[in-house]
Amino acid sequence: MFTIGDILATVAIAFGSGLVIWALGLTMTLLFPETARRAAQHIERRPGKSFLWGVMALVPLLVLIIVLAAIPSPITRALAAVVACGGLVFATLGLGGLGWLVGDRMHSAAPELGWLQARSKGLAVVTIVGMAPVVGWFFTAPIMLILSLGAATRALSRADREEATWPTAQV
Repeated sequence: MFTIGDILATVAIAFGSGLVIWALGLTMTLLFPETARRAAQHIERRPGKSFLWGVMALVPLLVLIIVLAAIPSPITRALAAVVACGGLVFATLGLGGLGWLVGDRMHSAAPELGWLQARSKGLAVVTIVGMAPVVGWFFTAPIMLILSLGAATRALSRADREEATWPTAQV
C-alpha cells in the first residue's frame, strides 16, 4: 500500500532529477561552448559513429564500475559511485551538444527565440523525452546516454578537432 507521501516523494524525485539533468546540460553548454558545438556537429553529421564511440566508452566504464563495486570495501564502492557519477557528468557534455542541435532547429523554426532560449528549450525537450514513462526510460534515455557519451568523447578527441563549417549563433 502506498501513502500520499510515497507518491509525492516519487514525483519530487523524478521532477528534481529532470531539473538537475537539464541544468547540468545547460551549464556544460555554457561552460564549454566549443566542445558542445563540436559534439552537436558529430551527432548531426555521423550519429552512428557517435553511438559506436559511446558504446566503446561505456563498456570499459561499466567494467570499471562493476569491478570496483564487487570489491567488498566501502572505499571502493564509494569510488565506483564516483566513477559512475563522473561518467554521467561527462555524458552531459554530449547531452549539451544534443540540446544545442535541437535548440538550433527550434531557433530556425522560430527566429524570435534568442540563442539561450532556444538551447534551453532544446535541452528541456531532450530531458522530457528521456523521462517519458516506459519508452523514455527503457529506449530513448539509454540511446541518448550512449549517443551523448560518444559525442562528448569524439568532441574531445584530438583527431576530431578540425575547424567546422557549421553555422552557429553568436554568443
